[in-house]
Amino acid sequence: MEGGSIQVTSTDGHRPVLIFRSLGLIGDPFGVWRADEGDSLPLALSTHAAANRLYSALVDGVSQERSTPVWAEKPLDKSAFLAIRTTGEILHTLTQDDSFGVLPAYAQLQTMRGGRVRGALAALADKLAGAGFDLTLAAWTRGALAAPDTELPEWGPLAAADLDLLMELLERAPAETAEEVYGPLASEREGLRDDLEVLLRIGEARRARQEDDPEETDDADEDDEGDPGREVFAEPLGPETAAAIADGRRAGGDRGPLAADVAAYVVAYTAKNLSPVMGRALRAYIAQGTSSAAQEMRVTKAPRKTLGALARFASARFGKVALIWDRFDGWDSISPDMRMKIALALTEMRWGLAEHGILVILAEPGLAPELEEQFAAAKRVSWDMSDQDVFEAMGDAYDEDLVRVWLESAALPGARVWTPADEPFATLAAECGGSLERFARAASAAVVCAAERAAESFGEEDLAAGRAALAEGA
Repeated sequence: MEGGSIQVTSTDGHRPVLIFRSLGLIGDPFGVWRADEGDSLPLALSTHAAANRLYSALVDGVSQERSTPVWAEKPLDKSAFLAIRTTGEILHTLTQDDSFGVLPAYAQLQTMRGGRVRGALAALADKLAGAGFDLTLAAWTRGALAAPDTELPEWGPLAAADLDLLMELLERAPAETAEEVYGPLASEREGLRDDLEVLLRIGEARRARQEDDPEETDDADEDDEGDPGREVFAEPLGPETAAAIADGRRAGGDRGPLAADVAAYVVAYTAKNLSPVMGRALRAYIAQGTSSAAQEMRVTKAPRKTLGALARFASARFGKVALIWDRFDGWDSISPDMRMKIALALTEMRWGLAEHGILVILAEPGLAPELEEQFAAAKRVSWDMSDQDVFEAMGDAYDEDLVRVWLESAALPGARVWTPADEPFATLAAECGGSLERFARAASAAVVCAAERAAESFGEEDLAAGRAALAEGA
């Protein structure tokens, strides 16, 4: 089931970063600066370089069977705004661009007050339900049909069915096929808004039944069979939704199986082979939409186990889940005993994610010594942004050292590192009139030109693209 193909999409219209891989780049080193959006070049490219260094570590982690944790070192002597902006760029870009192969789930330390693992579980549930859930479900469905559990009674109606076209459509047109099987992608299906307040209260009551920090073993039972509200989110709340579920439509053409039979099998397969919690979440999605599915993913007696199950579900579409922990600035106000419990919980989360996730910590060096000791082997990523100081001191003057930092930060692990002395950068630097802003605009045009050709090196046409950008900005 794991390691499914990545759907290369970029929902905000930006170029997928995958096109830059042939050049050995994680992305365009100069491409985020937009003067018309009020950005200054040093702010945009300095924070973009910091983001690129983390992207590179994440891409490296995706290639590892069991990923090393990543520690992004926030700058000690800079405004918190810089780290916030960098984090915002990372979360936005990873969410919008599937070609990274990483699903980001962001949690702050304070969310551990409701359970040290439950904060992470809630973050991942919300992200999983909100980031193209239909595409992830299509990839999971394809895996469940490709290696079926023939012992399930729900497999019976599918055993003799023609699944070839359905399998092809799940890969070629995943969103449309998921809609055919499970209904349209929607946060709220018919009738949900009318009962939303009641359902939210029921959801809170169901979660309140569970211990915040249960003692959990590898074979712990996730399912709370005594939960009186366990069917609440799995029931359609309007006649149109109920009718659509039972309308007898077929999936994958006229000779394909009944959509309801496919959905019933995948729900049963998921409950047995992945997690009963995730099985209930799929039922909630079919009946009520992603909002109820996300609520259902939180209700578990074994949060660490369910966290790992959600990460495995996500891996049908993504290479890894990145569980990003932030806001450790209040660490010194936490009792020593609780600090050790938090460090242990983060370690457990790392192992709970297994090969399906990467644990990321965003914290200033020296801020949380217990965590630094626990994660001494973590891959360190510098968020040093002193290049801004250099720019502020020199104004718009071209500076080779700044360009070197931006190019190095955008290099993929193990790939060639481009330098300011390489073409077309050397020529564009000589022709930019000493202006760093003009150079950055021209260098971006050259990089994009080469990337769109899937080139492994730069050529004359890329230099021409950069010169054209210089001419436009003259």
